[in-house]
Amino acid sequence: MNKRRFYRILSFISGIAVGFMSYSYAVQKLLNYSREIGYSRLDFFVMTLLTNEFDKYDYLSRSDHTLTFLPFLFLFIGTALVSADFLTKPKQYHTFILARSSSRKEAMLRTRGGLIEEVVLYVAAFTITIYMLSLFGLPEEFSGNMPLSEMKLVFLLIVHALLKMIVLMLLAMITFLLYQVKNTPIAFLGGVLAIFILYLTDVQWKIGNIILFNYSHYFVDSIAISLLLYCGIYWYTLNGLKLDYID
Repeated sequence: MNKRRFYRILSFISGIAVGFMSYSYAVQKLLNYSREIGYSRLDFFVMTLLTNEFDKYDYLSRSDHTLTFLPFLFLFIGTALVSADFLTKPKQYHTFILARSSSRKEAMLRTRGGLIEEVVLYVAAFTITIYMLSLFGLPEEFSGNMPLSEMKLVFLLIVHALLKMIVLMLLAMITFLLYQVKNTPIAFLGGVLAIFILYLTDVQWKIGNIILFNYSHYFVDSIAISLLLYCGIYWYTLNGLKLDYID
């Protein structure tokens, strides 16, 4: 089995595993808060994906830092997976890649490796897992009236999954940028720090989100901002970054 196929399989399995872990944690968190409320499936997704609309849901509190566990877990594992290909390459390998490349951009892309397939598999596996568990795995306490139609819920999950894919690409690109100018440990820690920065930004942003589940604007603003950030870092890394082994 080659490395690319291994990372694809690992990404898919990890997405399913994180989905099951998120399901278990979210359900237990809500049941610990109350068994008498009569939760809906939307409450499950609000807890699993976490919204920044803390005042809208009684079971969410800004002072409860354990709520950040699920979005952090998803992004942490996702960033580690999609960054593993280049983080495991020694810096001495870069000059070898450069010698076999026709341009700076090609050398950088070959050093970075593939990201898109791993991101899509990871996010798709996670989203499908939590959706199927919401249909067939929720306990009887989640039999409350669903405020959204099934079609709208599926649409929101698909758009939010697209947002998560862009955010993971962004985090991987930040990690790759730091990897080029520093080293593997600093790059990985920088990627983790970027997750915290995005989360803190989301909590303070009242009308939208970047990584959380605020669907008031159907994630349009979130996707636009994430794409702009990704494109900016992508361009700078491949064109503006000065590296001794290339320049």
